Amino acid sequence: MTRAVLILLFTVFTVQGASIVNTFDAPAGSIGGLGWENGVLWALDTESTTAFSIDPANGDLLSSLDIEYIPGYEPYGMAVNNDTLFICQLKYGGPDSYYCYHSAHTGAYLGMLDLC
Repeated sequence: MTRAVLILLFTVFTVQGASIVNTFDAPAGSIGGLGWENGVLWALDTESTTAFSIDPANGDLLSSLDIEYIPGYEPYGMAVNNDTLFICQLKYGGPDSYYCYHSAHTGAYLGMLDLC
Protein backbone atom coordinates (compact mmCIF):
# COMPACT_ATOMS: atom_id res chain seq x y z
CA MET A 1 0.00 0.00 0.00
CA THR A 2 2.79 2.44 0.86
CA ARG A 3 4.56 1.91 -2.46
CA ALA A 4 1.35 2.57 -4.37
CA VAL A 5 0.88 5.87 -2.53
CA LEU A 6 4.49 6.93 -3.15
CA ILE A 7 4.21 6.08 -6.85
CA LEU A 8 0.96 8.00 -7.05
CA LEU A 9 2.50 11.04 -5.35
CA PHE A 10 5.52 10.89 -7.67
CA THR A 11 3.20 10.66 -10.67
CA VAL A 12 1.14 13.65 -9.49
CA PHE A 13 4.25 15.79 -8.97
CA THR A 14 5.69 14.71 -12.32
CA VAL A 15 2.47 15.48 -14.15
CA GLN A 16 2.25 18.90 -12.50
CA GLY A 17 5.64 19.83 -13.92
CA ALA A 18 7.90 19.49 -10.89
CA SER A 19 11.51 20.16 -11.72
CA ILE A 20 14.91 19.81 -10.13
CA VAL A 21 16.06 23.23 -8.94
CA ASN A 22 19.45 22.34 -7.46
CA THR A 23 21.81 19.43 -6.94
CA PHE A 24 24.84 19.02 -4.69
CA ASP A 25 26.92 16.26 -3.18
CA ALA A 26 25.71 14.55 -0.02
CA PRO A 27 27.75 15.39 3.10
CA ALA A 28 28.48 11.67 3.70
CA GLY A 29 28.26 8.35 1.93
CA SER A 30 25.45 6.54 3.79
CA ILE A 31 22.52 8.94 3.89
CA GLY A 32 19.55 7.03 5.29
CA GLY A 33 17.12 9.81 6.13
CA LEU A 34 16.17 13.34 5.14
CA GLY A 35 14.18 16.02 6.91
CA TRP A 36 13.11 19.58 6.14
CA GLU A 37 12.20 22.42 8.46
CA ASN A 38 12.41 26.21 8.37
CA GLY A 39 14.31 26.26 5.09
CA VAL A 40 16.99 23.81 6.28
CA LEU A 41 17.60 20.36 4.82
CA TRP A 42 18.66 17.67 7.32
CA ALA A 43 20.46 14.47 6.33
CA LEU A 44 21.23 11.44 8.52
CA ASP A 45 24.37 9.42 7.83
CA THR A 46 23.62 5.95 9.16
CA GLU A 47 27.25 4.78 9.09
CA SER A 48 28.73 7.57 11.20
CA THR A 49 25.45 8.26 13.10
CA THR A 50 25.77 11.94 12.26
CA ALA A 51 22.99 14.38 11.37
CA PHE A 52 23.89 17.24 9.05
CA SER A 53 22.03 20.51 8.50
CA ILE A 54 22.47 21.79 4.96
CA ASP A 55 21.70 25.05 3.18
CA PRO A 56 19.53 23.88 0.27
CA ALA A 57 20.43 26.92 -1.84
CA ASN A 58 24.08 25.91 -2.26
CA GLY A 59 24.66 22.65 -0.37
CA ASP A 60 26.85 24.28 2.28
CA LEU A 61 27.10 22.37 5.54
CA LEU A 62 25.61 24.45 8.37
CA SER A 63 26.27 22.02 11.23
CA SER A 64 26.82 18.38 12.09
CA LEU A 65 25.62 16.56 15.18
CA ASP A 66 26.84 13.24 16.54
CA ILE A 67 23.72 11.25 17.32
CA GLU A 68 23.66 8.89 20.28
CA TYR A 69 22.48 5.44 19.36
CA ILE A 70 21.36 2.35 21.20
CA PRO A 71 23.95 -0.47 21.05
CA GLY A 72 22.66 -3.22 18.77
CA TYR A 73 20.44 -0.82 16.85
CA GLU A 74 21.04 1.03 13.59
CA PRO A 75 19.89 4.58 12.77
CA TYR A 76 17.57 4.16 9.81
CA GLY A 77 15.48 7.23 9.10
CA MET A 78 14.58 10.66 10.38
CA ALA A 79 12.03 13.43 10.51
CA VAL A 80 12.26 16.99 11.81
CA ASN A 81 9.57 18.92 13.69
CA ASN A 82 9.69 21.88 16.09
CA ASP A 83 13.51 21.94 16.13
CA THR A 84 13.65 18.27 17.14
CA LEU A 85 15.20 15.46 15.13
CA PHE A 86 13.28 12.20 15.31
CA ILE A 87 15.73 9.40 14.57
CA CYS A 88 14.34 5.93 13.93
CA GLN A 89 16.61 3.11 15.07
CA LEU A 90 16.09 -0.52 14.05
CA LYS A 91 17.26 -3.57 15.93
CA TYR A 92 19.81 -5.74 14.10
CA GLY A 93 18.13 -8.99 13.06
CA GLY A 94 14.80 -8.10 14.59
CA PRO A 95 11.54 -6.24 13.96
CA ASP A 96 11.78 -3.91 16.97
CA SER A 97 12.07 -0.24 16.09
CA TYR A 98 12.21 2.93 18.16
CA TYR A 99 12.22 6.65 17.61
CA CYS A 100 14.86 8.45 19.61
CA TYR A 101 14.48 12.16 20.13
CA HIS A 102 17.39 14.51 19.72
CA SER A 103 17.60 18.25 19.95
CA ALA A 104 18.25 19.83 16.57
CA HIS A 105 20.56 22.32 18.28
CA THR A 106 22.80 20.05 20.36
CA GLY A 107 22.26 16.43 19.33
CA ALA A 108 21.53 15.58 22.97
CA TYR A 109 19.37 12.54 23.68
CA LEU A 110 15.95 13.62 24.94
CA GLY A 111 14.01 10.36 25.22
CA MET A 112 12.70 7.27 23.45
CA LEU A 113 9.34 5.97 22.28
CA ASP A 114 8.78 2.25 21.67
CA LEU A 115 6.91 1.82 18.40
CA CYS A 116 6.30 -1.92 18.76
